[in-house]
Amino acid sequence: MIMRFGATLLLLVIIVFACKSQKDASQQQSQGSPALKMLMSDNYGGTSTEEIEVIRTQGTLDKYFIKINKTRKPGIKPPYVDFSKDLVIIYCSGETRQNLLPELFPAEDEKERIVLTKKMAETSDTQEGNAVLMPFGLYIMPITDKEIILQ
Repeated sequence: MIMRFGATLLLLVIIVFACKSQKDASQQQSQGSPALKMLMSDNYGGTSTEEIEVIRTQGTLDKYFIKINKTRKPGIKPPYVDFSKDLVIIYCSGETRQNLLPELFPAEDEKERIVLTKKMAETSDTQEGNAVLMPFGLYIMPITDKEIILQ
């Protein structure tokens, strides 16, 4: 009987501390820079010049993919995004002949804007080819009213 009580007490203590540590981690994430998560990237479908586009509705995202898929057969299906919680950021790095994928990282989270910085991550094949590539990366982050700019 005493062992069963001790095991139950130990289990309750573990559960309480496990829940507290998860709560602390989520609070640290919400207080820091916004979480930026890459959903997809591709070497074809971006724009000829470097640009960033913030998308806040599924309809606008679908229209963007219609534009991307004009020269693709078969086309890429747009991802489903819960726009009640997240927004989409599309970063196009412009024309290149190198097989590089765009990666964005939050640099500064100021009162009125979020500044993103880029880093070109090399893929396994970094050879410069003859094809002109227009890579893009599609990211999601929690909804914000702040202006999102590229550094």
